[in-house]
Amino acid sequence: MARVRVIIRAVERIKKHVKVVPLGAAASDCQYWRSRPMSERLEAIEMLRKQYYGDITPGLQRVCRIINRQKG
Repeated sequence: MARVRVIIRAVERIKKHVKVVPLGAAASDCQYWRSRPMSERLEAIEMLRKQYYGDITPGLQRVCRIINRQKG
């Protein structure tokens, strides 16, 4: 039940925006996302990640590799 409430809250936060413009007059996505706050950009990345991969692991994966070098 709690999971359903979380999903409902997330859907309620999504705002639908539609703007129809001529193809040549469309602003680039890069300009739009640069104008948005960092927190909103991260939320959008997280939403896209969940859509693509499902809700398997929260956040971005961090990778660390230790390499042992030979002396000499």
